[in-house]
Amino acid sequence: MSLENTYLSIKEKFGRSLNLEPFCIVKAVDDHRNFWKPKNVRVVLLAESHVHTLMDEYNNSMTYEGFEGLEGCPSNYVKLVYCLGYGEKSLVNVQENSCTSQFWKIFTSCIHQNFHSEFKKILVTKTKNQNQRLQNKISLLEKMKEKGIWLVDASIVAINETSKLSPKIKDEILKISWKQYISKVITDSHPEKIIVIGVNVSKILKNDLEEIDIPYDIQYQPQGIRDPELGKITFENYYKWCNSSLEQKKAQNPNL
Repeated sequence: MSLENTYLSIKEKFGRSLNLEPFCIVKAVDDHRNFWKPKNVRVVLLAESHVHTLMDEYNNSMTYEGFEGLEGCPSNYVKLVYCLGYGEKSLVNVQENSCTSQFWKIFTSCIHQNFHSEFKKILVTKTKNQNQRLQNKISLLEKMKEKGIWLVDASIVAINETSKLSPKIKDEILKISWKQYISKVITDSHPEKIIVIGVNVSKILKNDLEEIDIPYDIQYQPQGIRDPELGKITFENYYKWCNSSLEQKKAQNPNL
């Protein structure tokens, strides 16, 4: 089923009780995600959903002058880590614009074994120069594409910031999104493995994940990592899972 038909299924069932985003925002989220999709997907990072985005926010357009390799990059603002304007005031004029820095840390740990020293390159508090920070983020996303690492959300609509959203409805939306759209997106990409970000997502989709028969691991949601030692172990796990096959191939053939 298409993205739009999946959205209509969710809207038909929950549209009267929930303040769902318009489809144009859901489509823009999908466009941002697909812009950074690797040609050959090796690892899927499976998260819960993007953050609810208002139409006034979406209507802000971004320009990427001065940055190379962004031809065709979607220009509408959405609250998704793949949207370069999310958390970057120099790209877009949005009042509430604090990004999910935890996901940038996950991205960094997927690429760099020395992730702690690399974190500072993409954090507002550590790299004050906005242009340099944005260039660092772009370079990181490009490396993820090269290594075949791709973030996909289990829900096509935002479900993580709605206080009135009951766990039951959230679970149903995840199920609809997965069965009608997301599972095919993943299986058609033929990844070697999946890293599920969040215990709740893994519980809801446990049987579905086992049905598609792709090896998967479960890690904590970024905001759930409070203990420094647990955070260190978690980031180490991201690196191991994202680089295990590549490291094994390099061991067998040093010329790779």
